[in-house]
Formats: sequence, C-alpha cells, structure tokens
Amino acid sequence: MAATGCTYGTANIMKPYYRQKKGIFEAKRCESCGELTFAGKLRLATGGKLVCIPCSGYGA
Repeated sequence: MAATGCTYGTANIMKPYYRQKKGIFEAKRCESCGELTFAGKLRLATGGKLVCIPCSGYGA
C-alpha cells in the first residue's frame, strides 16, 4: 500500500572534522634520483649527498 502525502525532512549533513596527525617516520628525497625515502634508509654518498640504497650502489 503506497503512502500518500508522506514528506521526508531534509537536513544539512555535516562532515566530521579530523586533524591530520604527524607521521611517525621522517621521509626525505634522494639527492640523486629524487625518490622519497625513509630518512633512516638513506646512505651518505661521496660528496656528502644523501642517497637511497639503489643509488648508493649497496649490494651491487
């Protein structure tokens, strides 16, 4: 049975507000290729550059 004359109220829907939390790990760019790398995984290359593991030649 269909209801006649039914009206549904509308209300403004509010979006919840969340604060962006600071990340746990610090990330920096490799000075050779520009890849974003966790700071703890960067290696010090010749010339004092901080580079990612593949750019450092480790394991090659």
